[in-house]
Amino acid sequence: MALSMMDLLQLKGPLSWLQAGGGIFAGATASCITTPLDTIKTRLQVTGLEIRPTARQVVKNLMAEDGWAGLYRGLGPRFFSMSAWGTTMIVAYEYLKRLCAKDE
Repeated sequence: MALSMMDLLQLKGPLSWLQAGGGIFAGATASCITTPLDTIKTRLQVTGLEIRPTARQVVKNLMAEDGWAGLYRGLGPRFFSMSAWGTTMIVAYEYLKRLCAKDE
């Protein structure tokens, strides 16, 4: 029998909601920090071999073309996927930890 995320949260009450909130926060923080780095990496990967810019040149070009928004292109989908991943990971870990814990 597979349990949904809502089933897992209802099993453990308020503590599970706190853990889910922590997962959302962790995923959101990770996405905000790594999105600019991923944007720079992608720009470096798609440039031609003849003209190979440095990471610094890529950042300067992005800032000149689009400003700060250029560095955070794609943040929305990444934000939601990382938040969902973080929530699932933390809630599932805590559920399995309690399930496997020995009663003393």
